[in-house]
Amino acid sequence: MASEDYAHSKGISSFKRLRSEKYYELRQRYPKLPSHYIHTACQMACSIYKSFRKLRRKGKLRTDKPLFKKHVIMLDDHLFKLDLEKR
Repeated sequence: MASEDYAHSKGISSFKRLRSEKYYELRQRYPKLPSHYIHTACQMACSIYKSFRKLRRKGKLRTDKPLFKKHVIMLDDHLFKLDLEKR
């Protein structure tokens, strides 16, 4: 079960709680993946679920759970270095 589905099914909007419940399972499933990707996946799942709940409360959504149309990844400076000066 993906992090966002897990967050929705358990009603978890706290990053800390989602990470503590899913991190080790995902590390075992994807041992070659850098741990930072799992960390940011939990961050994104919580962010998406919080936004979904807020819009749902305002009556702007008619669905029962978040709908994900594309796979996304969050990158930051911990994973790579961009050097625009070097050619």
